[in-house]
This record gives sequence, C-alpha cells and structure tokens, in this order.
Amino acid sequence: MLMLFLLPYTEKKIDETYSNKLNYSPEVYPYFVDVTNVQRVNGFRGFHFLITLEVVPTVGPHIPVGKDSLTIDISPMNPNNVKLITWKHLKDPQKADFPPNWMDVLKE
Repeated sequence: MLMLFLLPYTEKKIDETYSNKLNYSPEVYPYFVDVTNVQRVNGFRGFHFLITLEVVPTVGPHIPVGKDSLTIDISPMNPNNVKLITWKHLKDPQKADFPPNWMDVLKE
C-alpha cells in the first residue's frame, strides 16, 4: 500500500532521470522497490516520516535499466504531504543486460 501511494512521485523522478538514457520511459513496479530506511522525524508518536527507497526501473519484459535511491518526506503538516528530499543515481543501463531485440530502447 505504501509503494502504491508513493509510486507517482517515484515514477516522476525516474522518468526525469532516464529521459537522456532511454528512448522510452521505464516502468516502476512496487515489487522492484525496496524500503531501505524509515525514520520518524518527530519521535515515537509522530506521523512525519523520512523513507528511503531503492528503485530498480524496468522496460519491456522486466529488463532492469538501472538503480536509484530516493528519500521521500511524508508529513501530515505539509499541504502536499509528499516531498522528494534526496535522490542518488546508483547504476546506469548496461548494454549487456538487453537482448538484441530491445537495443532500440537505449540512446546511443
């Protein structure tokens, strides 16, 4: 449920990141997202969270095109509720990971 809630924010950043590397926008599936850290900002009783996600976007038949780490701030006090705090690109698409019929996805 958490991944479905955060998916639009995650997909937006992933689309921006891979637009200069791929000819098509990659997909982000909730089962290819790992929660690596969750922190309550205001302590035990607060509902303000910092959540770090490790995302593996894919194209076509689940071909991985990289890896990214995103830290998202979720706050009930913020009118928009969700804000991307940090983003780190961990891995670029590797040509060796693509079958020959999917090479057109990569930008040269």
